[in-house]
Amino acid sequence: MTEFADIKKSLLQKAKELLASEVAANSSARDEALQERVKPLPDYASMDEEQLKQLCRELHASIDKADEQRYDAEYKIEKHNKETEELKRKHAELKAKMKKPALKRIRMSPEEMMSTLLAAK
Repeated sequence: MTEFADIKKSLLQKAKELLASEVAANSSARDEALQERVKPLPDYASMDEEQLKQLCRELHASIDKADEQRYDAEYKIEKHNKETEELKRKHAELKAKMKKPALKRIRMSPEEMMSTLLAAK
């Protein structure tokens, strides 16, 4: 019994370690993705008016691009959800059509059973 408890304890410890490493990997991947996508703002205090306008245009363009990507992703998710619901509905319809009828009990004597079985051959 103690062997089982030791094995269970070691498995739980290993699972905790794997979960912690997976969380750390996901966190680092998230940070890398954010640094890649979100660029730091330049020092706008030293910019003149024209440079600030150009920066605003660039930021506006990047916001528009992000909104388009968000809209496309939402549309794709909505489309997949609708397809999933449609497939679930079709599956339920097919399952309802294919229900097996309940078998009825028939009282038969053994002689009648044998004659029925032999007649079927």
